[in-house]
Amino acid sequence: MEFNEQILKERYFNQAIEKIKEIVSIPSYASLATKNAPYGENVSKVLHYAIDLAKSLGFKTYIDSENKYGYVEYGSGEEIFAILGHLDVVPPGNLEE
Repeated sequence: MEFNEQILKERYFNQAIEKIKEIVSIPSYASLATKNAPYGENVSKVLHYAIDLAKSLGFKTYIDSENKYGYVEYGSGEEIFAILGHLDVVPPGNLEE
């Protein structure tokens, strides 16, 4: 590996770690629904964070009109490959324990 490639990998690795820290810091468990956040404000926040991040990286993105789900696209063609996931989590419980 050339020196420049190593620098690029380290740079992007560190950026990826920072983005992971940011997204996991959002307490994205279901809470009281609102008009624009059907699963609660923080679930909506993590959805928009992920979609905005993907958009900033050049991906085509979509969020449905009710803010219930979104997806990210890469590439084009007749066949697709999908990976399903979720960003919501269970409540942490008593943090003092």
